[in-house]
Amino acid sequence: MVRPMAGDGLTSFIVRERRNALSSKHQQAGRLVLPLIPDRGKLLPFMSTTRTLFIVVLGVTLVCEVARGAGAQNVGGAASGLVSDATRGRVAGAVVTLVHTETSVTRHATSDEAGRYRLSSLAPGDYRLEVDVPGFARHTQHLRIVAGQTIVLDVQLQIAAGDEEVQVFASALQRESAELGGIVDRDLVLGLPVNGRSYEQLTLLEPGVVATTSRETGVLYQHGLKINVTGASSRSNAWLLDGTSVADLYNNGLGSVAGTFLGLEAVREFQVMTNAYDASHGGVSGGVVSIITKSGSSDLHGSAFGTFRDGRLDAKSYFDTEKPEFWRRQAGFSLGGPVRRDRAVFFATGEWLRESRGITQVTTVPSVAARHGHLADPQRPGGTIAVSPLVEPFLDVFPLPNGIDFGDGLAEYRFEAVRPTNEGFGQGRIDVDLGRGNSVFARVTFDGARKTEPGNYPEADVEWESESRFLTIEDMHVASDSIVNTARFSYSFTDLEQTDTTGRGFSDDLSIVPGRGIPHFRVGGMPAFGSLVSPHTRARQRLFSLADDVAISKGSHLLKMGALVEHFDALVDFQIFWAGRYTFPGIAQFLEGRPSVLSLALPGSESLRELSSTQFGLYAQDDVKLSPGLTLSGGLRWELATAPREAEGRLVALPDPLHDVVPVTGTLLRTEKMNLAPRLGITWMPNPDGHTVLRAGAGMFYDINTLPFVAQTVGTNPPFFDQVTVRNPGFPHPDLPVSTELSLGVPAYDWQTPRLVHYNAAVERVLPWRTTLTVAYAGSRGTNVVRSGDLNAPLPDVLPDGTHVFAPGSPRRNPAFGAISYRTPDGNSWYDALQLKLTRRLHEGLQFQASYTLSRATDDTQGTVPTESDGSVTQWMDPDRKAPDRGPADFDRRHNLTTSFIWRMPSLRDAPTMLRHVAGDWTISGILALRSGNPFTVGIKGDYSHTLARVSVHRPNLRPGVDPDRIILGGAERYFDPSAFELQAPGTFGNVGRNSLTGPGLATLDLAFAKALASGSVGGARRLELRLDIFNALNHTNLGVPQRIAFAGVRQDEAPISSAGRITTTTTGPREIQLSLRASW
Repeated sequence: MVRPMAGDGLTSFIVRERRNALSSKHQQAGRLVLPLIPDRGKLLPFMSTTRTLFIVVLGVTLVCEVARGAGAQNVGGAASGLVSDATRGRVAGAVVTLVHTETSVTRHATSDEAGRYRLSSLAPGDYRLEVDVPGFARHTQHLRIVAGQTIVLDVQLQIAAGDEEVQVFASALQRESAELGGIVDRDLVLGLPVNGRSYEQLTLLEPGVVATTSRETGVLYQHGLKINVTGASSRSNAWLLDGTSVADLYNNGLGSVAGTFLGLEAVREFQVMTNAYDASHGGVSGGVVSIITKSGSSDLHGSAFGTFRDGRLDAKSYFDTEKPEFWRRQAGFSLGGPVRRDRAVFFATGEWLRESRGITQVTTVPSVAARHGHLADPQRPGGTIAVSPLVEPFLDVFPLPNGIDFGDGLAEYRFEAVRPTNEGFGQGRIDVDLGRGNSVFARVTFDGARKTEPGNYPEADVEWESESRFLTIEDMHVASDSIVNTARFSYSFTDLEQTDTTGRGFSDDLSIVPGRGIPHFRVGGMPAFGSLVSPHTRARQRLFSLADDVAISKGSHLLKMGALVEHFDALVDFQIFWAGRYTFPGIAQFLEGRPSVLSLALPGSESLRELSSTQFGLYAQDDVKLSPGLTLSGGLRWELATAPREAEGRLVALPDPLHDVVPVTGTLLRTEKMNLAPRLGITWMPNPDGHTVLRAGAGMFYDINTLPFVAQTVGTNPPFFDQVTVRNPGFPHPDLPVSTELSLGVPAYDWQTPRLVHYNAAVERVLPWRTTLTVAYAGSRGTNVVRSGDLNAPLPDVLPDGTHVFAPGSPRRNPAFGAISYRTPDGNSWYDALQLKLTRRLHEGLQFQASYTLSRATDDTQGTVPTESDGSVTQWMDPDRKAPDRGPADFDRRHNLTTSFIWRMPSLRDAPTMLRHVAGDWTISGILALRSGNPFTVGIKGDYSHTLARVSVHRPNLRPGVDPDRIILGGAERYFDPSAFELQAPGTFGNVGRNSLTGPGLATLDLAFAKALASGSVGGARRLELRLDIFNALNHTNLGVPQRIAFAGVRQDEAPISSAGRITTTTTGPREIQLSLRASW
């Protein structure tokens, strides 16, 4: 890059040469169109060392293929046990047969000399187990296999006198695994009230899983449910569909821009793993959600459904003056059956969603008095603040207030907006039994959604579009009774696009750069207005994955080995500060046209980047049954991610960010290569009755993928992209001086892989009435947690008492650059939790589960964007010390109680006809959720501490004598008392802790009432169900996070901003009623 010379002015900062754009064949009507399969050279863009690693992993995979088996994230279940006679003597040579009742697929095993048998890699579903031994009666059991769990079935044979048959379902206790987690089976998926039929909400039924409350959406943000597991970030979870990752570029989980993940009809069950799972899973430090889709059966079956919602049936929201218009329609079908009986089956499903939701937006605008120059000037008693003529055209952008005048130049404005949403989903699956122990399945999934999200002000809508495609092809080969191999190829495609319509109707005279639209405004006490990024942004990812696992059962050992290769191919177009961003500490500075900071992307900047990275994983796991009641499991996983590469070398690095004066181009960072993740677990049944199990487990887990942490900044660095920061710029058309700061964002060059150590201890006990109680301690300790912030702050003076003082106008540490937005894995986190779970399995029509978690999550700040909660501050305040930022994690919710139940009432078949039709065959279900609020941070808008920060990271002091327990007032008008705080001396940090206050909690009750009609009553359907779902049945108002900015930060004696502590949003809707009809046959 050519450095600017004195006198060059603005032109010295404009990029002289732009890299060649993508060839015209990849562009069509302004929308990037890429081929489905990349060129061979782009698919394997490895350096020589990476090629060597690839050859090693490929070799291991081929060795596994000799045994014809395995998958790196095995989604099957297992069955094991002992075969004995009436005297409890072990029976060797018993032939154990498992028949999948839906597909007739059969598996065999033979008990060894100790009477042990084991069948692994079993597809979830209902089975018939048969045990045959000459001289003994045939023993038949009916059982259900669930994903990721081993059912222990000890069989006691009787002398031949007739066959015996019993009914068994999955063990109530987890006897052979030390991991924490649970299974959400088909009955729960279909039976519980699930808002929008978006089934990922059911992950919240498990202890240790907490929902994140955030209204943020965007290319960088997750539109669906955000969850935190075991003290990890919401981006540290794995979301698997039949073993295929369905996460997007930023590792956001399930959810289209509609905020839902459709396809409930296609879900058989899913497993939620929360702590210390075995070595067959990796790549993330948080939880794993593994979804198993339905397959067809030997008989033709299907379903069709439709749901209906109308605002006339619902309650008003807390902020509604009148009930807004709302309607929602959702419909779909499923169909499965044989292609060739006992050889091939298929299953297909489709679903459509249409919605128009009216929303009452509550925002803050300049008051009438402020617009007319009647706002009192606190620095001139009796004086007023005049409105600059240069500001008047921008002042007219904001609508006139129609609500409360707060008296400090701000007033309330309410308006009605509409959020239209459309989504379509389709999925098809085929399973083929090739014979000789070989079976194959292929599944393809499509989802597309569009939504228009209203902004903080009228004419500030954002249009969203998402598209997802997932493909899985899996081959399972049973080489012998003791060797099973599963090989899997998968392809995952996610594409998220944003079109910002803000300011389309405004004059180009309001632009800083002609043609780019109105700038982005941040005014203390008001929501932001204007587009922060370019009108069109995009994040697209293609993931190609090859996996192979082999499971070998030998005596008391179950040995699992596997290899995984994943290639990520991403496109990012995220041009920040496209139209410029002005920051005004308060309304007075806005009226006078005195912004404190301008951030601007200069003409000629190019943000589009084509990234690629490859990940490798190898693991070995051995589960050893030391005795009938004692199992020891141990494993080791090795993982590696190559450094991200860019197709045209448009990456930038600063190996020594405080001393380098010219960025290094063509590279970004160096990754660790020895990421070893040991896993250990032990389970013990102290009593022969098997009613008590003690478990303990621990393991190391890595966030191996670097793309989620760095992708949003790789396109905004010189010399390919120039963004400048100007202090106290002119307004509205700034003159950029030669000394304009050239800013950039880079990760730490020597990247240390973020890691989390999981550990747990648990006791499970079978109680009467088919209930099971689990009491567990679960914890984690994070190191190399990613933090972010401006590394290039001025150097402070340190007073004898340790106070850091930043003098006004101090130069940055590296004068060659302005702000250096730095992402570094040097943070820490701590998580401790008491987890309780009480489960009643279906008995006499009733089943329920209650989960309670008492937890504490602490960190030094983590993450790179504010997705953890509305009140989060993801950047550090002090670049030199972590201690001032250590506090409750953004997702810390101390108390979390979730209960669910399904009650199937009697059919009353013997009752009189009228009574049977009215009162029989009802099912009532519900979910009750009670959660503590998210923490938030009271802040200062401007750069009051003189660190040259571009975002509001500074905090005030707690006023002396204030009782911290009396700061929270409650209610939407003034949730906390801003007068409890005061500004400290300028240039210093306040003593208020990060996340020191807790926002409103959450309480919801969702209910469902379903009535089954008689078999064959309509069109030959075997079951026709009428259903009424009531979401937030008690119409409880769950308030959002309050406005956390308390001061403008202009002078020390200023009063708090009037909007501080106000709440204008809710985290859940009002009571909504849904009617549905579902037929199945």
